Amino acid sequence: MTTITTTIRLDESDKQEANKILNELGLNFNQAMNMFVKQLIQLKGLPFDVKLPNQKTIDAMNEDYSKIKSFDNVDEMVEEILG
Repeated sequence: MTTITTTIRLDESDKQEANKILNELGLNFNQAMNMFVKQLIQLKGLPFDVKLPNQKTIDAMNEDYSKIKSFDNVDEMVEEILG
């Protein structure tokens, strides 16, 4: 198998954050990129969904969550639900 070197442009902070996560997974950046390419080939497409949000999702993203009641613990929430 012949290998080649390729270059990609990334935001520096994104690369650093990705490397931290990959390190925790026991992988380096090159291994992760090779996994991505292998999945791309096997699936004949991106190995994750790429789509525009529908209107319901957009509405949910824009919803004002400050009016939603929050709880400090489960007991408080159960009491609210059961009355």
